Amino acid sequence: MSDTIRIVLVIAAVIGFIFFMVNIRRSKLVIADSIYWFVFAAIVLILGLFPQIAFFFSRTLGVASASNLVYLVIIALLLFRIFQMDIKISQLNTKLQNLTQDTAILRSDYEQIETAASASSAEKKTGEKPPAIPAPLPAGKIPHRETQAEKKTEKEGEQPQAAFAPLPLPEKEKEPVH
Repeated sequence: MSDTIRIVLVIAAVIGFIFFMVNIRRSKLVIADSIYWFVFAAIVLILGLFPQIAFFFSRTLGVASASNLVYLVIIALLLFRIFQMDIKISQLNTKLQNLTQDTAILRSDYEQIETAASASSAEKKTGEKPPAIPAPLPAGKIPHRETQAEKKTEKEGEQPQAAFAPLPLPEKEKEPVH
């Protein structure tokens, strides 16, 4: 590995460390996500400072030169990161779909209640009987309708996760006995 490549690797790793730290301080990069990039920069720095490691592994793996091995390692690490990001994007898309479904259900329920309420006020004016208004919800409860993801997990035999959990009610303070 030439000295030029070694210098470029060391400079790139140091600039990477600085760039990651600046973005963490500006809250543009979450610390949990930055761990990967710090490890990536550390590997690049180690390969730049100690080329013997690259020579050893290139001979062991049968790679033509240490430079090719360095490029191979960098490409492999980046492909791994892309795969991790694809998994995360897939999970976020599923959550977004569930939230969209739940929002549509809540909007539909709200419109039904609103329609019933307006019919009630119209009944007062005209004397006609309005459609039944759904019973009010207990304090701290949100209506729950089964989403497509929950139906799928039930078919597969897994425990479905509730889209909405009941909100905790404030505890009443006990008055001291006199």
